[in-house]
Amino acid sequence: MPQAYGRYFEMKAAYEQATAQVERLIAQLGKFTTPLLFNWSRYYIDANIRTPPGMMLERIRVSGHDVPSTGEIAQAMVAQFEALQSASEAWDRIPERERGDLQRPSWLPKSGA
Repeated sequence: MPQAYGRYFEMKAAYEQATAQVERLIAQLGKFTTPLLFNWSRYYIDANIRTPPGMMLERIRVSGHDVPSTGEIAQAMVAQFEALQSASEAWDRIPERERGDLQRPSWLPKSGA
């Protein structure tokens, strides 16, 4: 059964990496949107478009260069969901009697869900 354990730990690591990627993208989006949501009129967006010099002098710069697209976020979320499914399937392939001290990770969906 070492192969099932190895597969599970491989899929668990892939799930954790995919989750971290979604969280990074959401954090980038939040870094961009938070000041604008707070008080957009105090800021200007640096996004490679012509910005009037007076606007740049009077307002605070928010970079628009590292903002993930909705497509990037959606793709990362799909990858995370698929990684979760793979990790769950890998866990389910380890017979209960052979799991030893391993406990079902809280992030895995309930059996039959």
